[in-house]
Amino acid sequence: MKKKNKKIPIIIGIGLVLLMAMIAIVVLILNKGHRVIKVETFVGEVTLERGSSKKDIFEGMKLESDDRVTTGASGMVQLLVDEDKHILASANTSFAIVSSGNEKKGKLKIELLYGTALVEIENKLPDDSSVELGTPNASLSVRGTTFETTYIADEDTTVVKVTDGVVNVASDTQAMDVPAGSMATVKDGEIKISTLLMESETDSLEEVGGEDSLTGQVIGEDEWTGLLKGGSNKAQLEYMLKIAQIGSSEGSYNYLQIALRDLCNVSNSAIEELYKTPENNNVYDIDMLNNMFSFLTDDTIGEEHLTPPSTINGNEVTCVYTSSFVGYNIVHAVIINAYYEEDNEIIVEFQYMINNYESGAMTYIDSEAHLVQDETGKYVFGYIE
Repeated sequence: MKKKNKKIPIIIGIGLVLLMAMIAIVVLILNKGHRVIKVETFVGEVTLERGSSKKDIFEGMKLESDDRVTTGASGMVQLLVDEDKHILASANTSFAIVSSGNEKKGKLKIELLYGTALVEIENKLPDDSSVELGTPNASLSVRGTTFETTYIADEDTTVVKVTDGVVNVASDTQAMDVPAGSMATVKDGEIKISTLLMESETDSLEEVGGEDSLTGQVIGEDEWTGLLKGGSNKAQLEYMLKIAQIGSSEGSYNYLQIALRDLCNVSNSAIEELYKTPENNNVYDIDMLNNMFSFLTDDTIGEEHLTPPSTINGNEVTCVYTSSFVGYNIVHAVIINAYYEEDNEIIVEFQYMINNYESGAMTYIDSEAHLVQDETGKYVFGYIE
């Protein structure tokens, strides 16, 4: 009786092991540079929608293509992509990530639905890789740069601020390269480029008055909630600077009347967390409004501040839309820069937009607001220069 050859199974087994090892190496090579999108950090209210379900967000969480991220009034989230691309979404912002391929050969698109996103790309992109940011009325292409984009949904306006590198901004009708130190505004297919007021070069405490002085120190976007009376964030501050500018332009300082008139006729994402009924009327909590507008005035909301047919019902303001504005109207304010001045006063450089509803023309005007501390140490609106 012949003995069975035990070498054949052993050889086959070794061959299978080698084959599996080769497959693993090939997979590893193919997956090298596989795109990873993860939550770097977040604060406040942040939600993530994946398909038809909502997921709890956490630091280190990996995102998938088509995930939608939304921040509330106190929310902020920063994503890390490929270890060298940062996406920071401020309060009241919603965006989706669409990703394909990998960091060496692939496409990354940020679809900004509304709000503000800051994008920083540390390294120049490979030739076969691209990063785009899209809004409902504009498309931005970048190679390696730092820029901030705001989409104002109720005005269908995109504002792009470029601080490093070059961003190609395209609308339905034209495209322009926007260099560092410039701001582009996209409205009705038209792209307008203006000079961006850069942050103060003297933002070191040692350079501007010694260790105990704040003079010249630039204020970051995430600092506003702790500084302002009413706990307002940057988006709400921009809204209130708009109200203050309207008052200054009209020679009227009844800020509550101006604010409620604007609130009841113009949708504004900066205060949408107060929105209650998705029907014909908007209903707002008076205490929340009084708290927010305490930045502008110590007065409280009463019937005298409303424009009929809007009404006060108990502790709620019921806004009823009247008619569209005619003639000229200030539609938005965008903060360009903010820093401490002497006696810790805050200077806010902002640009406000005036829309001529008859001609459709948009005018952009630079302005400066001074914020001062009240008896509690919180900052309130002082005056516009």
